[in-house]
Amino acid sequence: MEDIRASEEVLKILDTALYKEQAAYDFYTEVSIMILNPDGRKKFEQLAQDELRHRHAIELRYKKLAGKSLVFDPKRREILKVGDISEQTSALEAVSLALNEEKKAMEMYKRGEETAQDSDSKKMFNQLMLDEQGHYNLLSAEYQMLSGGLYWFILDQPGIMEE
Repeated sequence: MEDIRASEEVLKILDTALYKEQAAYDFYTEVSIMILNPDGRKKFEQLAQDELRHRHAIELRYKKLAGKSLVFDPKRREILKVGDISEQTSALEAVSLALNEEKKAMEMYKRGEETAQDSDSKKMFNQLMLDEQGHYNLLSAEYQMLSGGLYWFILDQPGIMEE
């Protein structure tokens, strides 16, 4: 018999994750609009689509576990603030904010994987954690390029948020 407290904790994590994924989608969409570099724009559009895909997976898992849909309440929507990213410093701030949020997401999904009782939920949380780790790695490399680190990595290409 499944531990009821574990089930409630998993539903709570899924509920929180829904809003985190929506906030990340909104953030990456807004940043992609501000990026002049077409390759950079495409990367942030892909990050936004990944977050939207995560939201859909979370909604499906919640419905399967709870037997009802998770209703999105716009009043609970989290907003990740996006500063003026027209200058390199602002781009660093935007990437830094995204890195922090991706790290929090990884931790949340790890907790979900550890708490979940069923293998499908464990697999979903693990995949979400791996996806967020991939986002973190991509953003970390971009942060290093923008801040002058890894200059040897790609000498002839600007950071994705530069012109």
